[in-house]
Order: sequence, then structure tokens, then C-alpha cells
Amino acid sequence: MKVAEDPIYERHYSGPTQSAAIAALIAKVLKPDLVINFGTSGGFQESCKVGDVIVADACLFLDRLRFKTVKAFEWGMWGGGTVASATLESELGLKAGIVASQIQYSISDMQQSIVELVPITCVDMEAGPIAQILNQAKVNLLVLKVISNGIYRHDPSRQEEEYYQNRAEVSQIATT
Repeated sequence: MKVAEDPIYERHYSGPTQSAAIAALIAKVLKPDLVINFGTSGGFQESCKVGDVIVADACLFLDRLRFKTVKAFEWGMWGGGTVASATLESELGLKAGIVASQIQYSISDMQQSIVELVPITCVDMEAGPIAQILNQAKVNLLVLKVISNGIYRHDPSRQEEEYYQNRAEVSQIATT
């Protein structure tokens, strides 16, 4: 299901709220056996490069941090699981990794510590919310992310610039 375009801002509707709402509608109305979330993502240079296709092992929230208790922290971080994809990885040469979602480009010191400890491969806006809703609805999810840009903690504007420079090219890589 493709999301609509906003005629005023000339942008597509995306982000965590819209994606979660669409996931809930798909789960309730269409009742699919599998949903495939396909899109772009920023990648950490230690684990991937622009043009790599990542198949998610799991989806997390990187900007929904809770610190009162361990259980609250885990609840805040957990988005949801994904279907096993070892065959896709080996036969198509995809890289596996954990996808985290947040709505801004910047990464705080606390988030960077989490990225390194988990470890997180890439960051997008939608996979965590989609996984959370579809896991609750008991719908299988496969997440594929094409790395469109690097993640630069101290230069988030560079991430956005790279995204716009690379999005058409990496979209072509992913569809061939």
C-alpha cells in the first residue's frame, strides 16, 4: 500500500504515526499473512555502506527511551520481531541487522551507547512502529532497508544531504 502525497507541501505522508496507522488498517482489513516494509535508511559506517540492503532481525525505537526500571526501558525500546530470513540473506547477499526508528537525524550520547551495545545497523522512521503494531496483530513482517546515507552524529545535516543525493540511485539498486 502506497501512502498519499500532500498537495500543499508536495511530500509523501511518512513517519511513525502514519506508518503505524496504515499497518493497523492493513492488519485489520486485509489480514495478510506477511507484510513487507521496504524503504531507505541511514546506516552506521561500522556495519554497512550506502547501497547495502539490510534485512532486519528486529525493530527497535531509538527515541522512546524510558529509564525508571529495566522493564520500562525494554518496553520503550522494543518495536517488534521480524520473520526469519536466512535464505534471503544467503541467496541474495543481503546483510542482516537490527533496525531502529526515530524521527530526527541527530543521535545523542545515550542513543550512541545503545547503538553500540545492541548493536544497531541502521536507523529509519517507520520500522519500529510498524513492527509494534503488526506484532500485536500477529501479522508476520519482513523489513528491507536500502542504506541511502551515512549517520553522522555531529553533522545531522550531512545525513539529510546524502539522503537527497542518493535516494534515487539506491532505490534503483534495491529494485534490480
